Amino acid sequence: MNAKLMMRHLRRALEIWPPSRARLPEYWLPPAEETFSTERDLLVRALDRFVESLEEQPDRKAVHTILGPVTLRSWSRAHGVHFRHHFRQFRLVRRS
Repeated sequence: MNAKLMMRHLRRALEIWPPSRARLPEYWLPPAEETFSTERDLLVRALDRFVESLEEQPDRKAVHTILGPVTLRSWSRAHGVHFRHHFRQFRLVRRS
């Protein structure tokens, strides 16, 4: 995975709230067709939409196929762990 694919991968994770049916593996790592700048901009926009939803309805629930009912607040924590993992992978943040 390169940085451009990582941004697309993270954006896809943000776009599946509320969770829907399982995705095929290639959904999570599709070819990066956009430029680095475009992928970055799309990721920032997806993150902005997610944060807006979180601020408006933090306790909104959706049913995850494995975890059951999950609030947007809990989903936010999971995204944080996921983002941190990839940011460490690319040495964008220090390991603590």
